[in-house]
Amino acid sequence: MLKHHKKAAAASVLCLSLLLSACGNNTNNTDNPLDKVQVDMNGATAAPSASFSTPFSVDRNVSRVIEEGSGEAIQDGDNILVEITQFNGTDGSSKDAQGREQTTYASAPFNITVNEQLKEEDPEAYETVKKLKVGGSFMMSSNRDPRVQPSPGAPAKTVSPGTPTNVQVITVKQKINNLVSGKAEAEDPKLPKFTLDEKSGKAEIKLPEDKGEEPKELVSKDLIVGSGEKVKETDNVYARYMGVRWSDGKEFENHYNADSTQPVVGFPLQQVIQGWQKGLVGKTVGSRVELVIPASLAYGEQAPENTKGALVFVIDILDAKTNHSAVKSKEQMDALKKQAAEKAASASANPSGGAAPSQAPAPSGDGSASASASPAATEQKPSESASTK
Repeated sequence: MLKHHKKAAAASVLCLSLLLSACGNNTNNTDNPLDKVQVDMNGATAAPSASFSTPFSVDRNVSRVIEEGSGEAIQDGDNILVEITQFNGTDGSSKDAQGREQTTYASAPFNITVNEQLKEEDPEAYETVKKLKVGGSFMMSSNRDPRVQPSPGAPAKTVSPGTPTNVQVITVKQKINNLVSGKAEAEDPKLPKFTLDEKSGKAEIKLPEDKGEEPKELVSKDLIVGSGEKVKETDNVYARYMGVRWSDGKEFENHYNADSTQPVVGFPLQQVIQGWQKGLVGKTVGSRVELVIPASLAYGEQAPENTKGALVFVIDILDAKTNHSAVKSKEQMDALKKQAAEKAASASANPSGGAAPSQAPAPSGDGSASASASPAATEQKPSESASTK
């Protein structure tokens, strides 16, 4: 359903692989370079600031707890939302080469599942997170080469000694539930039936035998109604879900299964297929929603074979947070639409082509009319893990 959420703005700005994938070798060296990094957490309500001597470099994975936190302890199996800010090891800046802030505070929190996968891929991060409570913060740095994706089971490639390495400051903001709980709604026998064994994690969507022709209209049906806030179009949504093809009921993705390495997926709602955008806006956090999506609102003709045509999804909306980047983009787009509407109204009122004096565009420094350019919206592919979402 996603237009590849891993390429969303927050994830692309931050080198999150340092936290979630295998890194350089750990050593028993007790001299921690992070002890020399000074951090102001700004009350954990805004991006932190950090100061350190540059260039900053480490020769292994290192981490340091900043604040333990005072909330619930972090346990195996927890799904947590974290804020991450990255500082460049070369100059200490928190901005990338394009001047963008490398922090989730500029977009939305990042979700992590504390599980065996995290433990295997990055023991240092796993052990550090387990020391914290909600509200706690830590920093980390690694000599892993971010340009090289490690092969499964193989040690990660590291940078040469002395190469600047980035510093990440991470705060655990909250836990989110594994599944939704709320008021169950009456089933519609005409719609696919969803079953879930919460103990085993086995989930199934079964199409009705007399399902009829491929749907042409979107169906968005509450299976469980949650009591949380309503989902907005500019939100990041954190969810568990599964999907099957309408044509034959074949499953192509399932995040309910107990063996799922990524049970909870976070994504900007603006960067998913139209069926999800239209079907989830206005639903409440804590709800389980069934979407029957026509091909016109799914992945289109360029989709992989296993996700072509109409699709059926069941989604547990575990949480939703404002995506500040999406809000900014929407404000820019709304302003451009307003500008275009005013220009059209002015042209209609003055058919000779001359702009009304009150509507004349402001001159630029060289006397020519100026106009703002809208950043182009990027269409992204579905999640590569299942060739969809």
